[in-house]
Amino acid sequence: AGLLGACSRYSDTLLVSVTSVAVLHNLRIPESTPDRPSDLTFLQGGGEMAARMRRLDWSKTPLGPPGVWPQSLRSTVSMLLPSRAQIILFWGPEFTVLYNDAYRPVFGAKHPQALGLPGREAWSEIWGSILHELLAGVVRTGEAFWGKDLLFEVERYGFLEETYFDVSYDPVRGESGGVEGVYCIVTETTERVIGERRMTLLKDLAERNATARTEHDACRIATDTLAAHSPDVTFALRNHKGAEQRYEQKLVAQSALDDAESAQEGAQNRKRAAPGQ
Repeated sequence: AGLLGACSRYSDTLLVSVTSVAVLHNLRIPESTPDRPSDLTFLQGGGEMAARMRRLDWSKTPLGPPGVWPQSLRSTVSMLLPSRAQIILFWGPEFTVLYNDAYRPVFGAKHPQALGLPGREAWSEIWGSILHELLAGVVRTGEAFWGKDLLFEVERYGFLEETYFDVSYDPVRGESGGVEGVYCIVTETTERVIGERRMTLLKDLAERNATARTEHDACRIATDTLAAHSPDVTFALRNHKGAEQRYEQKLVAQSALDDAESAQEGAQNRKRAAPGQ
């Protein structure tokens, strides 16, 4: 009995000693709740999008709960959230979308529903034509892509819109060493690109019309100039009163401009040659 009592006291002492060492060294066994607030410190700060990421049920997305995200994804998200640059992250085989406050205007009315969607759904209108190939190329080669004033025809306010962006697509490597995501920094240049193009149109009109010798020449040159800038002038009608007191109408439309011009001139010639005219 004395021996058993001594062993019991020794076991208690050993347990107390081990517990004390654990406390001193701040050792603790993690709980089995991966989405505790203490585990989501990488989503702290960052304005509206950080708050939305904390509230979103990520278990319904391809990424799963943030508590099981790899450290490479956590670190990347913690960098993009507070940034003032327009940044979107495409992660994993589905290119799942995460973005910061500065990127919200790029999505327009797609925000905030785009958060957590696969890329093919978030940017469905440009996925097959340009975006998927750009992202897949970065993943495949492991090399960054950079482009200036790239055209993206997006539908962010209920209609198809001509937009331009400077883009930098950088690979993000995961724990295995492979490329797991694409970190995209963009700058919208739509206003500048379209503004410069329209100024070029006005310049061309002034320069080319300076060579006109008659009213007819001036109208013809203006029509030809507008036809050469169809992205900015999708429809124009010229109504010219000629020297013979006849009205000449000229239609300039974005589609089939040359055919319309030939047909119009042919009609005018037939009208002049008709008997009794």
